[in-house]
Amino acid sequence: MVRKRYSWGNIPKLQEDLSAFSNKNHQLQDFLEPYRIAAVKCLPILTTNSHSQRTGKNKILPVFEDGNETGLLITEVEALFGLPTHYTDACNLSITDRRKLLGRAWCVPVITQILKPLAEELSRL
Repeated sequence: MVRKRYSWGNIPKLQEDLSAFSNKNHQLQDFLEPYRIAAVKCLPILTTNSHSQRTGKNKILPVFEDGNETGLLITEVEALFGLPTHYTDACNLSITDRRKLLGRAWCVPVITQILKPLAEELSRL
């Protein structure tokens, strides 16, 4: 079971916008390469630790490729965070460093939802 997310703030309409956003039916399969199959519907969390991808009682990896259990590709993690493909592919960063960078990042769609009502409010000033 995915835990409920609670937020609060004094930005007008923030709560309604975040509630509408969190009720969207996002599934892991939507972010995977076409030849890969999601073993789970969603991931509870992604962190800098690669073990955060393991889910359920059996701690399975979230993707099947050619019948084998495997983790997410770095480009799939970028897509989950709302970033373009290869966005973190700069300055000769290793895959590990790119995962760490993403694990410490905010998800772009979430930040967009938070800042949207703030931008609307500031535009009225």
